[in-house]
Amino acid sequence: MLNIRSEQMAAFLPVMERNLVAASIQCLRKQYPSLIEGLEAGVLRRRVEQCHEWAREYGIGDQPGLDAFTVLALTYGPSFHFHPEVGPALVESEEAVVDLEDRLPELVMEELAILAGGDYWDDELAGEGTDAFS
Repeated sequence: MLNIRSEQMAAFLPVMERNLVAASIQCLRKQYPSLIEGLEAGVLRRRVEQCHEWAREYGIGDQPGLDAFTVLALTYGPSFHFHPEVGPALVESEEAVVDLEDRLPELVMEELAILAGGDYWDDELAGEGTDAFS
């Protein structure tokens, strides 16, 4: 049996996270290029890292889930997960985020699309972040 000590795990986690971020960026470039068009590499990396951090708050940690959460945030704005029906839907299971758009009522998705216009990433506001649900 393989035993991994806590100091070994601590050293491994940043490497694992960099690989997960890189994989999400690759997914975006291949499958959703319009979502990242015009974003500088550093800005894109920071946004993906932020999406991964938020996703983990809902118990999402696998690559498909992280990718799906990131796509949703880039599509509907960084505050999409604060919608009163979205947050609870995300914690149902780790796989819940992958088909979230299909499971939520169409009206909720329309609300998210409308609110996305007033939702901004912190880097767009020079650190003065806001969200559409405040």
